[in-house]
Amino acid sequence: MGADLYINKLQKQCRRKNIRNFNRWCKKRDIAEENSERRAFCQAKVSLYCNKMYERGYFRDSYNSSSVMWRLGLSWWEDIGKMIDSESNLTVEKARELRDIVATTPLTLAKSVEELKEAHCGIEGMVDPVKEWNDYFKDKKLQFIDFLDEAIRLREPIYCSC
Repeated sequence: MGADLYINKLQKQCRRKNIRNFNRWCKKRDIAEENSERRAFCQAKVSLYCNKMYERGYFRDSYNSSSVMWRLGLSWWEDIGKMIDSESNLTVEKARELRDIVATTPLTLAKSVEELKEAHCGIEGMVDPVKEWNDYFKDKKLQFIDFLDEAIRLREPIYCSC
């Protein structure tokens, strides 16, 4: 579960552009033999076109330890929920307001591996979990600001499912 935000104009364009290839590779994957190289290849194509459908006009923040809002000390329900109109849209004006809040609010970064473990952040296979997770949160915050900037620049509302 998580907050899914859409700049509908952009997201619909990406979906329209990639849905045919996505569906085509799904069909090929579904008829390929289980555990075969062909099936794995087709699944990689399915994943590629799925990602392309959401590469612009979409932002997701999970309701778990990977949440950038949580690291900003904000809540999708309590803080952002009251900014959304009756049609679940964040207007351009409210997007500006949210952008300012996000840009000026410092992230609470992880200080130790123990803290990450307590927050159920996966650390398996990481060389420096604290740095890697903190880099992830910094990048996610910048991605969110970029997402908000794009909606503001296009003067498009953001549909929010949170």
